[in-house]
Amino acid sequence: MTFDLNLLRVLAAVIEEGTVTAAAERLQLSQPAITHGLNRLRRLTRDEIFVKQGRGVVPTRVALQLYADTADLVRAGESAVDRVVHFDPRTTSSSFRVALTDVGQHTFLPTLVAGLHAQAPHARLVVSSPKMDEAATQLSEGELDLAVMSTEVHGAVRSELLRYDHYVCVARRGTFGSQGPSRDEVIRRPRVVISSVTGHTLIERDLPAAPPGSVHTESFAGIPALLVAADLIAFVPDALRASWGSRWNIEHWPAPVDHARVRVMAHLPRVPRTRASSWFGDLAISLLRDSGLREPISVADGIDAEVSVDEM
Repeated sequence: MTFDLNLLRVLAAVIEEGTVTAAAERLQLSQPAITHGLNRLRRLTRDEIFVKQGRGVVPTRVALQLYADTADLVRAGESAVDRVVHFDPRTTSSSFRVALTDVGQHTFLPTLVAGLHAQAPHARLVVSSPKMDEAATQLSEGELDLAVMSTEVHGAVRSELLRYDHYVCVARRGTFGSQGPSRDEVIRRPRVVISSVTGHTLIERDLPAAPPGSVHTESFAGIPALLVAADLIAFVPDALRASWGSRWNIEHWPAPVDHARVRVMAHLPRVPRTRASSWFGDLAISLLRDSGLREPISVADGIDAEVSVDEM
């Protein structure tokens, strides 16, 4: 028996779009053609494949299993075909989806936007905060084109080293002597703690629980004002600290902890869904990678286990 691989494209499109109408628009087929494909699948599998629910359809257990086993194959085939189709960044109106924390938005986003507008002036950039537990799935399923983090991401992703960074201790000027705080002083003093939701937990993993009087937040944005207003300390990536310049009455010292150095990585789909996504990933790496890196590092399945992890 000869199996028509187009049936798997139909299955994937209906599951991902949720309706036959949306799947037909995505595949540029008629609705009867989609329905005919589903009927063929029903006969082959002896299963309903989809059942109606509201205005859409819901896949059966058999359909979900078939999708899980073949979705990567479908995407790889579509991507291979798409790569030979002409793509012109100067005229594309594609939307590119990027996950960046507030630090990443501060340090990387201006460069990325300027570079994208220069080469693809009609493209749209959609920026969101990364969800650490979902990043790999979002990348592999095409919900994201790029995620910039130092957190490990495993799965169907490609990871590229962008830069090295390290954390520094910051406080209001005059809080400590010229030598900076000792580890004991750091442990005793109330500090600004960045929530684990963001992934910025490298320093906290190397210290005891924050003492009473500490402030817990999910963003770095308010840290300079907190330090000036209160007798607190904080640990921030040096790239962010440097961007504050002399606008705030704060100073910094090396963080008195063992694991203050991080590798900031770009995570991309291993098999991009479209030629546009593939082009955008390459452009982002070329724009954001530190030119001082001696040798670019590419890791097919995420950061290796020995890398200190945190998110940026």
